[in-house]
Amino acid sequence: MAERIISPGVFTNEVDQSFLAGGVAQLGAAIVGPTVKGPALIPTKVTSFGEFTQIFGSYTDDSYVPYVVQDYLRNGNVITVTRLLYEDGYKLTNGAMAIVATSGSVSRVTHILHPTQPVNPLAGDYTNSLFEDSVLSDAGSGSFAIKISGSYVAAQNDAIGFDGSFLIAEGVAISGSIVASSNKYVNKVFGSSPKSVDYPVYVQYEDKTAYSSSFANLGDVTLSLVKYASYDFLTDYGLDTGKAATPWITSQKIGSVAKNLFRFWALADGTSVNHEVKVGIFDVRTSSEVIDPNGYGTFSVEIRRVNTSNIVNSPYSSQDTDKNPDTVEVFQNVNLDPSSPRYIVNVIGDRYMEVTDSNDLRVNGDYPNKSKFIRVEVTDSVRYGTNEKSLIPFGFRALSSPIPNASGANLNAAAYVTSQVQTTYSTKNYFGFDFTNATNLNYLAPIPTANFTTGNNVDFYLGDMLQATASAYPSAAAPYTGSLEAALTGGTFTANISSYTRKFIVPFQGGFDGARPNLPKYNGEHIAAENVFGFDCSTSTSTGTKAYNKAFTLLSNTDYYDMNMIVTPG
Repeated sequence: MAERIISPGVFTNEVDQSFLAGGVAQLGAAIVGPTVKGPALIPTKVTSFGEFTQIFGSYTDDSYVPYVVQDYLRNGNVITVTRLLYEDGYKLTNGAMAIVATSGSVSRVTHILHPTQPVNPLAGDYTNSLFEDSVLSDAGSGSFAIKISGSYVAAQNDAIGFDGSFLIAEGVAISGSIVASSNKYVNKVFGSSPKSVDYPVYVQYEDKTAYSSSFANLGDVTLSLVKYASYDFLTDYGLDTGKAATPWITSQKIGSVAKNLFRFWALADGTSVNHEVKVGIFDVRTSSEVIDPNGYGTFSVEIRRVNTSNIVNSPYSSQDTDKNPDTVEVFQNVNLDPSSPRYIVNVIGDRYMEVTDSNDLRVNGDYPNKSKFIRVEVTDSVRYGTNEKSLIPFGFRALSSPIPNASGANLNAAAYVTSQVQTTYSTKNYFGFDFTNATNLNYLAPIPTANFTTGNNVDFYLGDMLQATASAYPSAAAPYTGSLEAALTGGTFTANISSYTRKFIVPFQGGFDGARPNLPKYNGEHIAAENVFGFDCSTSTSTGTKAYNKAFTLLSNTDYYDMNMIVTPG
């Protein structure tokens, strides 16, 4: 490597970089901590605050990371962000209670009560039987009295403004009702916030219409209390247990069987991802309609934001409707032909990274991600082209229940849109999961990892739908009102049905932050070793310390990461 003199006092020196690792890049500062969303434990380079908010979300009271990133990028041009999620998970024994309405052989959960932040178990952990002595007395016509008792204490905590006392002492009867119009409605009494300091419980799930939609006469309904013996929400970094995915998208029925085809996974992790976006399948066409020489049909995929009007404390904001969709991505005319450039995995991507047992990052998938929100997983029969080529997406599997199945009682089944007539007929209206149904939003909550169940849910199948008479096709005098499945066999009306009626919406489920919903997250002057925005860093083996150390271990791999400063806000 020769040194050359350009002019007096000015020298150039050639540096041979052929032996430097190709993955090394100067990434400026690195920052580790919690964010609203984003990939967990995946060091990610951002070059602007706009890019940061797109990937990791905006400001939150539960983290200083967004503020530090914004300040740093005012002077620097790149920062590497490593998001932390909680590794605790949680398991409650008799610590969550369901109010169950029963009439004859039918039972429905109307509300789930969950411990609030000010509740401490006597033994210091959340695996105790917190409310094992609680009882509910039915008072008729949807009214009740509940006594909340068990192995818990009201803990004084200045950080959340709680003086250690509830409005009503343990074991004293509290009046309530499952009728939403009542002044004693459960939500009005206990509230819907885990930070509530009035009572030891808050309403975690509610179904305002369970009694009216499931029972003909409220006078015939009796109420009881089910204490969940096993209520498990656990997570494991590096696995998909805390990641959000859609149910399997299924084909039209061959005989009486619909086959799994593919599903979508969110690229970001955590609970809020369940209600960030949804997926629409539309413009589904058979191979004969598109005249595909390989015999495959086509369809299109769109990513739309979820309307947040009825989602409490959502970090997102959208007023999406079918009439005025808040669309963020569209992938048109994809197919299930692995040899085609329009193969769905090739068009959208299937890459994802995971942390191995040795704290390394492993890249999975064959196709780079072209979506900023989702990746695709296909079944082996799709990947290897062994399916009947005529298969096209025509429905999805039953949703999972966010509560364990206890004594045969579960939430009402998820409601589906089964008609394109919503007040009036519109070709814009989608079939499938009904995001306008407030009770359906319960299904966007984390899913238990134990006692997994689909509850009362059933598969959604587009073939069960009918084209609305109001569509007046082919003419007002002779409108087609047949099954959408029957239209798959060809005929006069197929092209129009494909354009307007073969469309459905599917939600994401399964995202989980890894912490109980009532976890206190201290900031400012209240930060302590045992609670740094909810992370327990009090010992070398506590879960918060482990989470931070995993991030440090990843960033210490100098083959891939090189930084001049590391920041852990808080």
